[in-house]
Amino acid sequence: MSRPQEASAALCEALREILREARIEADLSLNELGKRSGVDRNAISFVEQGRRIPSVETLAKIAFGLGLPASLLWQRAERRDLGNKGK
Repeated sequence: MSRPQEASAALCEALREILREARIEADLSLNELGKRSGVDRNAISFVEQGRRIPSVETLAKIAFGLGLPASLLWQRAERRDLGNKGK
C-alpha cells in the first residue's frame, strides 16, 4: 500500500472509531441515530464496522443526528490519527 493509501486508511479507521464513540456518548442506538439523521441504521453500522466509508453527505447527516458539527468529528479523527502515528 502506498503512503497516501495508508494515511487514508488510518484516518478512516480513526473516523469510524470517533463516530461510534460519539453515538455511544450520546446514548443513541443505531435505530435512534438513523431516525435522527435520515441515514439507514445498517449504513451507520457498516460505517462503524469499517465496511463502508461515508460520503461527505452521509457524514454530515450522521453528525446532525448526533447534534455535532461534522467538522468536529473530522478534527477528532485527525487528532486520533496523528496521535497514533507515534506508536
